[in-house]
Amino acid sequence: MSKIPLNETSTELKNYLLAKSYLEYIQWQLADLDLFTSFVPIVERAAKYGQLQERLINLDESISNAYQFRDFTSEISKDAFDLLIAHTINFYNYINNQVKNCLNASKKSDDINAADIHFFTTCIKKWDLYKTLLPSDHYEIGFLDAAIFSTRAFLEGFKDESCYKIGEELSMKSMDELEKIYISITQNTYLVDEYASLKILNKDTSDDQEDFNKFLGLHLVSIAWSYRQSHLSAKIFKSLIVDAEQLSEQEVDVLIGFCESISTDYMEASAAKTQIFLIIIKKIFDVAGCELREVDLFYPPNEPEEIFNSKEFKYLRDLL
Repeated sequence: MSKIPLNETSTELKNYLLAKSYLEYIQWQLADLDLFTSFVPIVERAAKYGQLQERLINLDESISNAYQFRDFTSEISKDAFDLLIAHTINFYNYINNQVKNCLNASKKSDDINAADIHFFTTCIKKWDLYKTLLPSDHYEIGFLDAAIFSTRAFLEGFKDESCYKIGEELSMKSMDELEKIYISITQNTYLVDEYASLKILNKDTSDDQEDFNKFLGLHLVSIAWSYRQSHLSAKIFKSLIVDAEQLSEQEVDVLIGFCESISTDYMEASAAKTQIFLIIIKKIFDVAGCELREVDLFYPPNEPEEIFNSKEFKYLRDLL
């Protein structure tokens, strides 16, 4: 089967990277809306409901505008774009429905309904299909596998109390994939080729090596935040395995405090992950000499620099 030509420096690759990144620019904004409507109090959701609707209108227009980036000669690149935009549209429809219902007080943020199951199952199928279009050693396969394991942890780990161990194991598998790509992204040439392709039509004469190192650094931070998120997910599942009936009242209070702390950290990691990927996308457009509007997040992280002091970041750094 033909693969997307990601291992060569070319204008074709530049065009594909911009098209793919623009769709991801939409997807990460949708992820931000997901965080906001899932984690903030209903009073705050109500106060910003008009802004949420306005953002959805803008994103709908962005999806229509995405077709202007479909400037490829390769049929496989066209097929990949069509798969990605179908996923983006599906994501938009899911979040649009979520925003419409976010003021429904009877809907709990941790409920998993039929619509959730259908959406995430569809995501896994599209990610698996997209993997077949990538070179077998491309770093993005690791990102996709990590996302698949994390999503399966959510779907399978919360079926009932007997499944918490499954959720923990799948979260740890996600961590394993992220460890692999933290190493591989620094060793293979894909990111180098992508950076060089983005620079093809950009007349900027700044120090390419220094700028590339910053480009690589952003990707390493994105992996670290993803790794921390999966680690916290594993901790959440592990805490749920504990039989509270066998604990003293004081021990239960400690467990509750621990779970609340981990959940707060998980939400922060999710927000920081969204932010760093949007920063990477903006950098991709900057390197190519193209403009991309920066967006304000509805659910920004409180301490995005926290990752550099985390055990997860130090662990990954020591792998190199």
